[in-house]
Amino acid sequence: MSIQFRCGCGRSIEVDDDLADMEVRCPFCESVLRAPSASSLPPTPPPPAAREARPPSAWGVLALTFAVLTAACVGLAIVVMATAVLRELGPRDASDQPSQGEIQRATETVLERFVTQGWFLALSCAMPVLATLGLGCGLASLRAGARWQGATALIVCGAVATCVVGSFILRAAGVQPGP
Repeated sequence: MSIQFRCGCGRSIEVDDDLADMEVRCPFCESVLRAPSASSLPPTPPPPAAREARPPSAWGVLALTFAVLTAACVGLAIVVMATAVLRELGPRDASDQPSQGEIQRATETVLERFVTQGWFLALSCAMPVLATLGLGCGLASLRAGARWQGATALIVCGAVATCVVGSFILRAAGVQPGP
């Protein structure tokens, strides 16, 4: 322990306990004074932690969860669709590349087949729902202070939502894909 007291110059001094009731020199004004037997100043509080870790925000965790699920749905849809189109096109040599028209016909054939399957409908519905939930939780997590989680969710889910809404708008306007 240490003894804390104030010098006549107004500055706080701290000395070891073994110097109690002995003469000590003030390091600031160089005057000699007697150290008291006990501290006359309140104890110095410990220094604050550099940055106290906050527990993760529930909104941030939810936002990231929805962002990951949304990205997983998109990735799964891309892999399944690409695999099915490649199978539809059949095996080819490296020199025999399919034309744009062949790729479009294969894609349309695969989509016609997939539309009748329940898993494809579930995946197609899950993407916009997860993206919307991710956007909402992303905004809430920004308000709760979970900055990077909210921003990540807004970027991932916002990109998916933009693509989904854009495709609905194009379909409603009668725009057909392809050349």
